[in-house]
Amino acid sequence: MPFVSDPTFFADGLAGLAAGARAELASDEVSHIRAARIRPGRRLAVIDGAGRRWEAELATLDRRR
Repeated sequence: MPFVSDPTFFADGLAGLAAGARAELASDEVSHIRAARIRPGRRLAVIDGAGRRWEAELATLDRRR
């Protein structure tokens, strides 16, 4: 079975998040997730451009925010 990694997305302003914390992504970041057809419950990786990486799960995908 081939190795399939979690999709990776960029998000700014996540430094200092504790494990288990929830974060709201900016609308431009959400548009990339939407374009990739990622659905709630899917695991993904989030990077911030400063060498930090988080393992995450998309909890909700709401058009209003």
